[in-house]
Order: sequence, then C-alpha cells, then structure tokens
Amino acid sequence: MERTGSCNCTKSEGFDQKKMKSQCEAVSMIMTHYSAVQEVQEQLTDTSEGLRTRLDFGALSKTMKSFLFVRFLGFLGKLLREISDAQQYLQTKDIDLYQCIVKIAA
Repeated sequence: MERTGSCNCTKSEGFDQKKMKSQCEAVSMIMTHYSAVQEVQEQLTDTSEGLRTRLDFGALSKTMKSFLFVRFLGFLGKLLREISDAQQYLQTKDIDLYQCIVKIAA
C-alpha cells in the first residue's frame, strides 16, 4: 500500500469527543465500583426514601443485577475504550492516510 496524502483526522464532524469520553468514563466507573453502586441503590430503596425514589432505584437495581446487563457492561466498556483510543490516535497532528488505515485495521 502506498503512502499518499495526509489524513484529515483532526476534525470529528458528527462525533462528539467529549460525549464519547464521558460515556467511556461512566461505564468504567460502574465496572470498577459495581458493588458500591449496588450498595447505594439498596440504600435508596429503603423505606426512609420517597415512593418514587424507591420504585426507580428498585427497578434499576434489579436490572443491574441481571446477567444481560453485566455481560453488556463488560462488552460496552471494551468497545468504548477501543473507540476512544482510536479516535484520539486518528486526531493526532500530522498523521498520514497510511497510518490511519493501519490503526483502523488493527
């Protein structure tokens, strides 16, 4: 493959870099502190809380304990990390088209 031109990877039209980074960080925090999040949710379903709060966090806690949620959380964490790393690399100044292709293919 011939190295030609330069890749215009410095602009991310239609892609919100800050949003992607915050999503990646949010998923990472839930993965890292899963038990603590569950503990707080259990406290928020206590009778000292309002009915709406108890119902909302009870449903959320039940969902987060499901196998599907836990499995998807692991997958999403890896996916968002890969996208974030590639996106940061592709926005490196003076990167050429060949380097972009090699990074995406990896």
